[in-house]
Amino acid sequence: MKAGILSTTISVLLAFAISASASYDQLGRRNTRILKKQGKKKGKKSHKKGSKDDSAAGCDDPLAAIMHALQCIADADGACAGKAYAEGFKKIHNGRDTLTDFTDDPATYWTQAFLLVRLSLTFDHHLNIGPNMASIRYLEGVEFTDGSNIGLPASDEYPFGAYYEQHEHALVTVDDDCKMTKWDQYGDDAEQQAVDDTAAVFLAMFSA
Repeated sequence: MKAGILSTTISVLLAFAISASASYDQLGRRNTRILKKQGKKKGKKSHKKGSKDDSAAGCDDPLAAIMHALQCIADADGACAGKAYAEGFKKIHNGRDTLTDFTDDPATYWTQAFLLVRLSLTFDHHLNIGPNMASIRYLEGVEFTDGSNIGLPASDEYPFGAYYEQHEHALVTVDDDCKMTKWDQYGDDAEQQAVDDTAAVFLAMFSA
């Protein structure tokens, strides 16, 4: 794998958005809404322009749209995941803009991210909390590659194979087309820093 491409991938990881490779509810059972293959399904309300329903226009089920996005990520399907984001999407961590930049191509963003990390979510709580908004509380597992999928010998020597857990709560906003516009998460800064530090080590390795 060319160093330039890998460096770009690592840069992406320094501000990666939430993802999931497996999901469980608070009882420890697999959440089939995430792991089961789903058919195409629109989450937007159907209404005619000028009808009485105009005042109720919006995303019919924000949580379902968000869970569908996580399903795409669970399948490591960058093209599918990329469709879940609105232009100008923002990710906030503890009130600070992470400056997540898809460079107008979230599909490529995710495809590159999947080369170096796989993530998992254990859900504690998730529900719609208002128009175009849902709340999700979860434990996120972050596992870095062992190198074998990027043309290197498999290794468990740091940073290869490093694994971290992050306790987070996100308030997610979608637009009327059910595309995510903001992921506003709260979590432990030390847990987040550990992930960022490992990503930075990868970046230094392949940009030297």
